[in-house]
Amino acid sequence: MLALGIMPSYAVPGALLAEGAAVYRSIAASGAEFLNHGNRRHTYFDEGENRYRSCFFYDEQGLDVVEADIVGGDRAVRDILGCIPRGFRTPHFGSFQTTRNLSFLHAVLKRLGYLYSSSTSPFFSLRYGPIFKRFGLAEIPLSGGSSRALTIIDTWNCFADPARRLDAEDYRAETVGLARSLAGKAGILNYYADPSHILNESAFFETMAQLARMAQPANFSQILASRNE
Repeated sequence: MLALGIMPSYAVPGALLAEGAAVYRSIAASGAEFLNHGNRRHTYFDEGENRYRSCFFYDEQGLDVVEADIVGGDRAVRDILGCIPRGFRTPHFGSFQTTRNLSFLHAVLKRLGYLYSSSTSPFFSLRYGPIFKRFGLAEIPLSGGSSRALTIIDTWNCFADPARRLDAEDYRAETVGLARSLAGKAGILNYYADPSHILNESAFFETMAQLARMAQPANFSQILASRNE
């Protein structure tokens, strides 16, 4: 990604930061931004299905457990990487989207001194804009597609999900199509990619190269700084 002029922002649970500390420290040393992504693992390997499955959904936990996981993730970024996280992404954020959820989340993050969250679906960007402060802090929703405005266009849905209805060409068409529709206008392309999904997917990197020619690459903190937030 660096060769394309793109510096990704990383959201990694604290448990995984600890497990791969040396690798993540080297990534942080390159200048990459790390978000707090909670502390506990939120996937497990299902040997019967030979695949990873999701677990530890915030909406299934008490708010005290959620807060403890956020605080634990904050501590992990600070202690393991030696940097101060300024942003947060909720694990499985699509399940933690009610007004009560987001108001609670932003209140906790504000107490920790955070500047932003990127924990909402494309619906929120259509309703409130690409950056909004309805719940307390700056919230930067994930982007949808050019013809699927409410669909999270990510590498799971287009490259990894065994039951996926979209594929690599859909990924390219939806992301590049949205970029074209924003040409000459103000907008943000905020896409999530899991490295394990696209390690050997040339179509993903070709799409990123095309997007980098159409839009100015920036991490979350740079976007907020450009708005003086």
